[in-house]
Amino acid sequence: MSIAVRSYKYPGDFELVGEFLVKTYQVEGRHRNWLQPRWEYMHYHPLLDESSLDKIGIWEDAGEIVGIKIMKTIRYFQYTRKRPDRRDSVRIQRLEQFSK
Repeated sequence: MSIAVRSYKYPGDFELVGEFLVKTYQVEGRHRNWLQPRWEYMHYHPLLDESSLDKIGIWEDAGEIVGIKIMKTIRYFQYTRKRPDRRDSVRIQRLEQFSK
């Protein structure tokens, strides 16, 4: 298991991240993750800074997304999401280091 970290590439990663958000959505618990419609809306929001999209981080293991760090159009707000079953392999500390 070797996790690779890379920047988000629009439009190629758009659907992959959307699918990841659907798979990792949890009804119970703290509601901190993004819903897929919010992800889609962000890309069409008039205040989106498209030049900042590469600050979104993607963590992959064997080509599968296991974690993401999403920047928001409002500066200093970022969201981290990881697969619940991958807690051992995707460390929050590493996620928080990305896109500073």
